[in-house]
Amino acid sequence: SDPVQWPNSTSPDGDIAAEIAAAGESQATPWESDVIVLISAAVNEETGRRWCPDCTDADPVLFEAFEQWSSLNRTWITYEVPRAHMRDPERPLILHEAFERVTRVPTLVRVGASGPSTFLVEDECKTLEGVVAWLEPAQVSPSEAERAWPSAT
Repeated sequence: SDPVQWPNSTSPDGDIAAEIAAAGESQATPWESDVIVLISAAVNEETGRRWCPDCTDADPVLFEAFEQWSSLNRTWITYEVPRAHMRDPERPLILHEAFERVTRVPTLVRVGASGPSTFLVEDECKTLEGVVAWLEPAQVSPSEAERAWPSAT
């Protein structure tokens, strides 16, 4: 089957932290809810499939979960990573200094006003019940004025 075409998908070549910060701050009330980041394998142009079998297996589950998440007007971003990018030590996929290089896909990252907080990795992304439970909105505390996550401005 064809891979899921993710809306809001981008390459991880830009300033990822700034993109995520801008997404959080652009909500009706800044950082009203967490931004969910999906890091998945890019589609191999030669085969028309994702280079990562776990991502292919997780696609339908994640797509259904994100349909539910989006209907709640929550914010999410998808980064589709080429295989060479994951293996290149000169191009680590670092979303923020607060956590290490992402080394496995698919990975879901919950990012709040104070930065990344929780992750789902590989097989954890393959059950709808588990992903939906993980996506339950976490409320951002108004006392998070001094946040670790960079400002978009």
